[in-house]
Amino acid sequence: MALNNKRDKKTIFIQFKIDSIKKISFYEKDFKEYNLTSSDVSKGTVKLAVSVNINISNGIISFTINADFHPKPPHDNFSLFGIESLFSFKVKDFKNVFDQKDKDKFKIPDSFMNEILNIAISGTRGMLAALISNPSYSKVILPIIDTKQILSSLKAENLLVP
Repeated sequence: MALNNKRDKKTIFIQFKIDSIKKISFYEKDFKEYNLTSSDVSKGTVKLAVSVNINISNGIISFTINADFHPKPPHDNFSLFGIESLFSFKVKDFKNVFDQKDKDKFKIPDSFMNEILNIAISGTRGMLAALISNPSYSKVILPIIDTKQILSSLKAENLLVP
């Protein structure tokens, strides 16, 4: 991935690979056990939580994705299916590619973080598609996720350098 560095007008090349992909957990409950209909399921919502871990010494950026699907209100106090996944990305020459801000903090371009977060979220969608066995759940259309908003939230929590 090539990015223009605005500070010194140089193009930086970020080389990375997917280091690992893991399904940490998955669950699927039968909506009929809760006296719900397929209509209750089709109009539900997804609650998404994302955390990030950066291992500078190994040059690895990891995202943990938690996605839980809830039926439509007033039945939204429990979840019907969900997944927790872990995606790790190894960046070649991490310490030379990114600007160091502190002893253990680096400025990683938002466009790069958006790119790998999109990969992690898309991979999690793929896992859900492969793992779900209930036909009603297979028809659920998951919403588009705004990764810029997620990254802003991670910066606000001081998990990423602004």
